[in-house]
Amino acid sequence: MELFKKDGNLFYVQADHITGELAGSVIEYLYEAGAGNVQVVSTVTKKNRPGYLFLIDVKSDSLDAVEQVLIRELSVAGWHRIGTEHCHLAVDYLKKPVEFCLGQNRFRMEVEGKKVYGTTETLRPEHRSCVELKEILRRKNQDLPLEACKKILTDILEQDLSSYSIE
Repeated sequence: MELFKKDGNLFYVQADHITGELAGSVIEYLYEAGAGNVQVVSTVTKKNRPGYLFLIDVKSDSLDAVEQVLIRELSVAGWHRIGTEHCHLAVDYLKKPVEFCLGQNRFRMEVEGKKVYGTTETLRPEHRSCVELKEILRRKNQDLPLEACKKILTDILEQDLSSYSIE
């Protein structure tokens, strides 16, 4: 498998003056500003204060917009901007139309999946497809756990099925 590398940027931000609710809400604003990935980790900071560590993956064209969110929404006075080398493998994106049978009900859905190029063992459904299946089933009075929906879609992708019955 060929390894690809590209330049990247990582913001490392410490905040010990905000609530968990604010930390959670800021995530969406960071994505709106162009963050590619946001992770928030609970920490204990100086003087035993609870805090949060934000790790934010940012493309170069979104650096300024993400920094504005840090200033405006997190009210931080400083952060670390770290240049990185992002390493990744090539992936295949799959889209598969599937007809589902739920008792007498039938419905169609496009299942999306992803795998590392040239492999089968890394095949997995995209999370948005799992959520979509769960929501469709809920509207049809069949509320399955999200993990069960993921298993159904994994089976469909692994077995290359075009139809699937849900008992």
